Amino acid sequence: MTLFFISSAVYDARLYIKTSKTTEMQNIASLSKTLIDQSLPIQDRFRALFTLRSLETNQAAVQALIDALAADSSLSSSSADDDGGDDDAHQKLSSLHADALFRHEVAFALGQMRAKAATATLISVLKNQREHGMTRHECAEALGAIADETSLEVLRDMREDSKHREVRETASLALRRVEYMVGSRDESTATSTTTATNTTTFNNSTGAIVGSKKESIGKVAAVNEEQEEEFAYSVDPVPAMDESIETETLAAIILDDAADIWDRYAAMFALRNRAQKTFGLVKKTQENEQLVQLCSSTLGKTLRSETVQSALLKHEICYVLGQLREDDDNEIARKALFECLEDPNEHAMVRHEAAEAIGSRGGRGAEALLRKYLSCEDRIVSESCEVALDMLKENEEGFVALE
Repeated sequence: MTLFFISSAVYDARLYIKTSKTTEMQNIASLSKTLIDQSLPIQDRFRALFTLRSLETNQAAVQALIDALAADSSLSSSSADDDGGDDDAHQKLSSLHADALFRHEVAFALGQMRAKAATATLISVLKNQREHGMTRHECAEALGAIADETSLEVLRDMREDSKHREVRETASLALRRVEYMVGSRDESTATSTTTATNTTTFNNSTGAIVGSKKESIGKVAAVNEEQEEEFAYSVDPVPAMDESIETETLAAIILDDAADIWDRYAAMFALRNRAQKTFGLVKKTQENEQLVQLCSSTLGKTLRSETVQSALLKHEICYVLGQLREDDDNEIARKALFECLEDPNEHAMVRHEAAEAIGSRGGRGAEALLRKYLSCEDRIVSESCEVALDMLKENEEGFVALE
């Protein structure tokens, strides 16, 4: 028997589909129609999406998601430029951006499914600068999760993307993950991240992470793809740091603005994994409680730090806080998420993840705040709040068992 979490539940701030034997066996063709029908409520399309994701061993379900992502991405760089061109091309461009939240979620699902068949489509969307930056970012992250060698070249190229910083940063992380997973490190090209002036290399043979501002920060744990989802029930964009590293050290790395973004991700996932080990314990010790509080507080402080400029890092922090929903009473984390959603100057991808994390964690003031931003002019934010409210409602029901 398999347990699926409704809503983001503890592990996946986006896997909130209410599922059963009946829904699992729904006609894939019918789900596919729901998937691409932009006239339907966004939460209905998300439910169809994650029902298909739950059928990851069914190739027809995988293909339905690939087709949904490919459907609107045919607008080539020669169709029209941003300031001119025919009306049809501009309508397609408008459609790409209007449906950015959903398209990015499809890319996310394909990455989590490790759908190698989706590699070519993900590459195509990633390369298309007319796509919304959030969609392109998620395609790069999905390629990192799939870890197919054919994506190495495009990920190297996208580190220099001229349009979206989140694409450059994600491509850098994804490239390092693919190289790590397939053991194909190109020693002639040191992988660089685009945070400030940091340039780092990853020693694939020893697992050591070496940064220009810090010598040896730590090493990541060996990644076994069959065990990768043990704690998070998601494929992380960076492997967690090794369990031998002290908890306080992990927290310090996350808070350290001089640390490389790869290291901060690796430390964050390691700390999350430790916190999640305590979830579900019938009797928790004071040490267990302190660990969870440390994790949420550290992430909350980093999220609202004025020195953190990377929207990519902040959006991932929100995502992890959504996974840590059992610690929904942590005031530092709660305040940080609320402030992110309320900040009109914050990047849309950060506000999106903050909304979903709020929907996952629930608690005091969550519903009222999400309802307030249902009318936000930024469609990504308003739709994220719609989804989050659906998550909030479903979280009251807990688990659904599938035989």
